[in-house]
Amino acid sequence: MDTYTIKSLLFAGACSTLSVIIYHYIFLKLQEVRFRSAISELFEDPMGTPARPNNHNQPWSLSEDNLVISKAISDKELSYKTGRTVAAIHVRRSILKNK
Repeated sequence: MDTYTIKSLLFAGACSTLSVIIYHYIFLKLQEVRFRSAISELFEDPMGTPARPNNHNQPWSLSEDNLVISKAISDKELSYKTGRTVAAIHVRRSILKNK
């Protein structure tokens, strides 16, 4: 093999490796954006509820538990009604399912 062929092969290998690295970087960035979006939906401020909910560290009432279990309204609306975060509603629902 002549020097030109070797350099061409090395260049092609480097470009291939570089394209894989760029692809993975873009893929990881997209995954990070999706993850942050999903997390922000859980902790966002739905419909103007206060940053610290009114019912923080208050026991759940039976009527709240029934609303959480029934899923009659969306979690955002339930968050607004109860003064609890969407994440707290998700946690409470999983606790009630496991009982």
